[in-house]
Amino acid sequence: MKKILVVFTISALLLLSGCGKSETSSLQIEINNTESGGYAEENSGYPYENVQSSSDYYHENELEQPEYAEFFEEKKVHRLDISITSEDWSAICAAPLNKEYKSADITIDGVTIETCGLKTHGNSTLNEVVKAEKTCFPFKIKFDKYTENTFMGLDELVLCNNYIDVSYTRQYAGYEAFRAIGKDAPLSAFFNVYVNGELMGLYTGVEEIDDSYLERVFGSHKHNLYKADEMATLAPSMPSWSMKQKNGNDTADLKKLVKVLDETPLGEKGEIESVLDVDSALAYIAVGAVIHHCDGYGGYSAHNYCLYFNDGVFYVLPWDMDLCFYQTGWGFLPSEGAQMDIADGLTGAENIKERPLIQKLLAVDEYYETYLEYCKEALEWLKEYDLNGADELYELIGESVKNDPRGKYNLFNSEFNHTYHYGFAGYIRERVAYLENRLNELAGS
Repeated sequence: MKKILVVFTISALLLLSGCGKSETSSLQIEINNTESGGYAEENSGYPYENVQSSSDYYHENELEQPEYAEFFEEKKVHRLDISITSEDWSAICAAPLNKEYKSADITIDGVTIETCGLKTHGNSTLNEVVKAEKTCFPFKIKFDKYTENTFMGLDELVLCNNYIDVSYTRQYAGYEAFRAIGKDAPLSAFFNVYVNGELMGLYTGVEEIDDSYLERVFGSHKHNLYKADEMATLAPSMPSWSMKQKNGNDTADLKKLVKVLDETPLGEKGEIESVLDVDSALAYIAVGAVIHHCDGYGGYSAHNYCLYFNDGVFYVLPWDMDLCFYQTGWGFLPSEGAQMDIADGLTGAENIKERPLIQKLLAVDEYYETYLEYCKEALEWLKEYDLNGADELYELIGESVKNDPRGKYNLFNSEFNHTYHYGFAGYIRERVAYLENRLNELAGS
């Protein structure tokens, strides 16, 4: 009975995430600006000619890491207190879907940052809480919303409420997978979150892809940044609302990327390397396939990634990993669950035309070999997680889950039962067994 409930829940959530708007345009993109404000350097990123793609993702030049990076490296559960007036908290609870900023003081492990911006955040994770008439909302904290405050240099922190993930670990482990193969990803940590002294539960805090992240990874935050919404396929028919522009104003770079992908013949590189850091894209596709990131670009809704235009090319950045490591077959071909095939980057042969970033890159033999190498590296990390990593996470957060007022401790325990294949640990074990054989087959084909 537990297995049926888990599959139904995840399938329903994926169905909700895929049923967005249906209007399309021929890339007459009128990309929406978000609240972060825009920064655009004059003639930034142009011309496109004679631009070489970075050969080693974002680490061509090692950058000095900010103070908050060391904070996120600690293997502990932190405490985060939100102090907000009763009037503002009541306003948030009365209309959580409005996602309006309110002023709040944030205290992390005893260090207080005053007058920060606080708002609700997310889609399915927020909607499910609202439907259940609870107040354990996912939040976004913008430390510099009203002042020049930061937390050790961090400007924005997303607090994921783990409401639909009873393992509490998928978001955290998903980002770890990228770092395990030497690629950068948002930093994350666990937090017991309190609002005016009331425990909301165990959250995963994630470094927002915004100014501080871009400075940490690229050394600059002033170029064009886009966050993918639903159906951000990068095809000419991509809906105009599917890409939200966080930094910058001119969208010519994005239109160029879509045009190049569309016009590149299958099996040829064409001009791809003049507009795209191919290595970052292949890493994103490979890790997503191995850990079954079913809500990413290769999944049903083609979203949950960011594009940053730096040094004349786009870098693909991972985002929102809470729907990975899932044993579900809904909406995916040709297999299901732990046997989800990776030959076509998770999309399945029948769907790959709808994902040109995957279709055009994996059709090039050289790129496909690199893709398989990244899959192998991610598998090695997954094998270690099967042996030790999952159990270490259980020990790290178990006591916090036990005290979580949402009462999911028994479900949490089942997620770490290695023989329960719908759970986190059991899924990883079955995925490892499948991928070891499948990668050998693909390498020899």
